[in-house]
Amino acid sequence: RPFGIEVQRLLRLEKGHIIINQDTDGLTHPHEADMAWAIARKKPYFVGMRSIAIQNAREWPRLCETVLERPDMASDPRFADNPARLANRPALEAEMGAVLGRLPREEAIRRLEAAQIAYGRVNSVADLSAHPELRRVSVDTPNGPAQLVPPGALVRELGPLQPGAVPALDEHGPAIRAEFAAR
Repeated sequence: RPFGIEVQRLLRLEKGHIIINQDTDGLTHPHEADMAWAIARKKPYFVGMRSIAIQNAREWPRLCETVLERPDMASDPRFADNPARLANRPALEAEMGAVLGRLPREEAIRRLEAAQIAYGRVNSVADLSAHPELRRVSVDTPNGPAQLVPPGALVRELGPLQPGAVPALDEHGPAIRAEFAAR
């Protein structure tokens, strides 16, 4: 029987089938999306969300003391437990932002790791370009070979995609114009 697209979307969400960037945003942590399996804390790089995850009650005081250096926040009634933190999220983000916003990136990472708090790094384009997991392929161009980022998906049965050469300016122009002129 036919059913509406919204019903299909809700059923998909209830089953936990998340579409990244449609059902999530840059602030969604993998734990919120039941995707904790995607976090590899032992890897030196984690391209991910602008988030810090407090996964249990024991982590909140560690975050306050070690990362924020604000032990008073751990007992603040506005932030005492997760429901209170959610209810007071703008105030919490302001308090955390006041500390984290002035820390150099590496110092924030050092503190988070010392406190054993899950976090995601926000990388710049330069960081992404130097990321050790980024693959590149060589492609011939009229001006010599260029290193490009290939499509993200690898199909094992097909092997790695090797793109063809980049055509020269107007190399295929006469054939394209002839094809459209014939119509």
